[in-house]
Amino acid sequence: MSILMYCLDKEGDITNVGDLVEKTGGDYTFQGRIVVIFNKLGAPDAIRVVVEGSEGLLLIMSPKQIRRVKDYAYEVLPRTSCPACGHQSQP
Repeated sequence: MSILMYCLDKEGDITNVGDLVEKTGGDYTFQGRIVVIFNKLGAPDAIRVVVEGSEGLLLIMSPKQIRRVKDYAYEVLPRTSCPACGHQSQP
């Protein structure tokens, strides 16, 4: 298992630890901050994201289940590309 610095969400946007995200689809809604991004044991191509909600609940999800939420109180400058790989994101 390895800890990652970023991943791509359902929309293809770069998401980092600390970003505000919401769960998309399914029977319920969930919003919180990413606390860790990691590769699944035994499946290095499978990435998982741990999101902590306002009540302290932790959910482990696939990046395909989340979407980054615009968080004006937290973001200083919008990201347009990943510093590690240069992938272009929608501002």
